[in-house]
Amino acid sequence: NVPTTADAAMPCRLENDLTLFSSKPYFSVYSSSGAGLIHSTFVPTGAIRIDAAGSLWIPGDTTILLRSNVLRPAPPGPVCLVNAAHYRIQAIAPGEIITIFGGDIGPEQPASLQIDSAGKVVTRLAGASVWIDGTPAPLLYVSKNQINAVVPFGVANRSRAIVDVRRESVSLGVLEAPVVPAVAGIFTLDASGEGPGAILNQDGTINSPANPAEVGSVVSIYATGLGAMQPAPEDGAIPGSPRAKPVLPVSITFRPYYGPEAPAEILYAGNAPGMVEGVVQINARVPRLSEGGEVWLFLRAGSSTAAPWVITTVSVRK
Repeated sequence: NVPTTADAAMPCRLENDLTLFSSKPYFSVYSSSGAGLIHSTFVPTGAIRIDAAGSLWIPGDTTILLRSNVLRPAPPGPVCLVNAAHYRIQAIAPGEIITIFGGDIGPEQPASLQIDSAGKVVTRLAGASVWIDGTPAPLLYVSKNQINAVVPFGVANRSRAIVDVRRESVSLGVLEAPVVPAVAGIFTLDASGEGPGAILNQDGTINSPANPAEVGSVVSIYATGLGAMQPAPEDGAIPGSPRAKPVLPVSITFRPYYGPEAPAEILYAGNAPGMVEGVVQINARVPRLSEGGEVWLFLRAGSSTAAPWVITTVSVRK
């Protein structure tokens, strides 16, 4: 989960195999003290050396060496898209919140979501828009090199979708993504996709090692990419009553570092009150575990597991 900078030539991993042991080559430039990250990008394969001009020499498929200048900003247009919860390249799912990276795909000054007169999240923000198979996507955040959007629920039952990023109605380029029933992801406190989950304890306080949950108490977990909902929600709506619930079965498992996993009782799984359709709240009872402290948390929606190689954690009192 190496961080990349806004000017990265390759802001997302290219490989589909994102297991713990998959190859994840990257190149980063730090300040002379090592404290500040100046530039960071993923690269297609492991590098051999970098020269003074900033060119990275890497093994090629058809030639012995390829030269890639990793210090050159990304070209204009969308480069890749990821699940907004764990920043992994995946297929897209109905209602999934995604992050699109690229060069000059949005405004210089970042803008956050706005609500229109109908009470829905707007699909055009600061001149930017994203169309997924011809349907405008609700926009949660736009900036020069990043856009956060919600996949329209209408992509269900399709095999692939075209993601068209536009600025002032002019297409900046398209990405093609497979469509699957679910691509589950748990939101984390630092938005990195790793570490402590954005989880609330039963009393409404933020779960942390200093504020662990009690065994038998109920924690609230926030996720996206759980797929189709019933009743079918409107794109961009802020959920009210009745609240939609995932069509696919949802399960939560707690697992200590050195102990057996334990399934959690789910009391509620549905859209999160006050948040855009696409954010799912799961209330789960903390099971009895062989040990406490920070434990791994796994989410499954149908056959989709929320990146099990990403260490999303929840703290449980010992």
